[in-house]
Amino acid sequence: MIKRGLWILGLFSLFSLIGLFFLERAALSKLEALGVEYGQMDRGLFTRQFHNVHFRGMRADRVTGHLLSPKKVKIAGLRVSVDPEAGVGQLGAEGPAQIPEDIEADLTQVSFFWGSNLMVEGLSGQLSEGRLVLNGPDLHLSSGADLLQVDWDGTISIEALTGDASLHIERGGRLSIEVDIPEIQIEHPLLATKALVFQQGLVRLEGDRLGKSLQGSLSVDGVECDLRIERDKRKLNADLVLPPSPLAELLVPLRPVIPELKKAEIEGSVSAQAQLQWPAMTWGGDFHMESIKVRGAVPQLQALRRGPLQHRILDEEGDPVLRETGEGSADWTVLRNIASPMRHAVIAAEDIRFTEHAGYDMEAIREALHANQEAGKVLRGGSSLSQQLAKNLFLDGQRTLVRKIRELLIAVELDQFLGKGRILELYLNLVEWGPGIYGIGAASERYFMRRPSQLQPHEAAFLAAILPSPRRFYREQYLKDKARETRIDWILENMGNAGQLSAAQVKKWSTTPLRFVPPPTE
Repeated sequence: MIKRGLWILGLFSLFSLIGLFFLERAALSKLEALGVEYGQMDRGLFTRQFHNVHFRGMRADRVTGHLLSPKKVKIAGLRVSVDPEAGVGQLGAEGPAQIPEDIEADLTQVSFFWGSNLMVEGLSGQLSEGRLVLNGPDLHLSSGADLLQVDWDGTISIEALTGDASLHIERGGRLSIEVDIPEIQIEHPLLATKALVFQQGLVRLEGDRLGKSLQGSLSVDGVECDLRIERDKRKLNADLVLPPSPLAELLVPLRPVIPELKKAEIEGSVSAQAQLQWPAMTWGGDFHMESIKVRGAVPQLQALRRGPLQHRILDEEGDPVLRETGEGSADWTVLRNIASPMRHAVIAAEDIRFTEHAGYDMEAIREALHANQEAGKVLRGGSSLSQQLAKNLFLDGQRTLVRKIRELLIAVELDQFLGKGRILELYLNLVEWGPGIYGIGAASERYFMRRPSQLQPHEAAFLAAILPSPRRFYREQYLKDKARETRIDWILENMGNAGQLSAAQVKKWSTTPLRFVPPPTE
């Protein structure tokens, strides 16, 4: 009788083990079909604990399941990561509908990452009947097939932008998003040499429940723009439109980094539109400035009308020094003593609409903007002669947005106060023409052993042609006695198109060889 009982018990245990074996195989097959990967599995009598589990961009330290209740699991140390390079598709706007309704899970130690940046941690909650609820010190999330609600307070740190923020997302029949950043810090070498700080950033968006098309607004420091976002699979296309807005108001946040704003009175408006594609980070756009006037941005403005002046230059070795020049100096050439071909050549090369604009050329700025967009980097600045003069007199060579704004403000006031003739005279006497060669007097002497009044059109075109990079062109063209003829011909043609040379003169001077003075010996 005892033997029979032991036999039955053994048979029951065998069937139980066989049953547990098949339950385990069924569970593992289902995990494999779902694409779940894991590093190690510990077996209990009725439980299985999986370590280092990976599933669709998520990783968990431990997942514990019960063979007799395979739909109930415990997940600890869950990390959800969104790769910015993979695009928004990884966020899974349709995700709530994909949550299995037959799975119940207890979640602890949940954290979310954006790339390598930790966004929120220390969450716990449950997944039940297709609905996920997570709570923590900074976040509440409730998500399911028919709803999504997120309330989050934390720190945004994406690319060049950082700031404490609060986020509210709600989705029922439609999706609404609101992001409030009381203080935004933007740090990028193309913007400024130090971080820019803006106040009261607010984004409001509303659209279809899957977030494929959203419309709303973006406001920073009281300036509001229209914002539209379209999502296509893993890409975001954002369109931002700034309606005509007073330039003075737009520049208020930049007062700490633009000293001219402390005293300047600014009139006029700016409108703009921009497009951004993410995660490719390609961009495009356009803007327009209307009736810009500036007073009080230029220090000692009256002194620029006539008389001695100083500006910072680089000597032949590239070291910064102060140069003194102006009326009365041996190296100064008054405008009437500069050959008209020289004046016309510089305008033809550097600022074709010099006599028409108010210190800045919107068409040239747009052309430069579009060229930079296509290249994906800064190639051209679109600066007028007035802007170049502003840089030579008061600014450094840093290629930042803040420096360009300063340059614009100073150039507008210079143009208004000094007039075109004085602007051109100052420019020709201050600009660099090669290593240690400043002013048209020194340039005409060095290259051609002439006075500025004696320069011929093709010589003037050469001098204008080397202005974008005078030290490099000095080495590559003058020292090698090999001028860049295509650019010289282009300048001469511009002079012809402007009526400053006849067609016959353009042809004559395009075919006349340049004769340089031999370079100085050491």
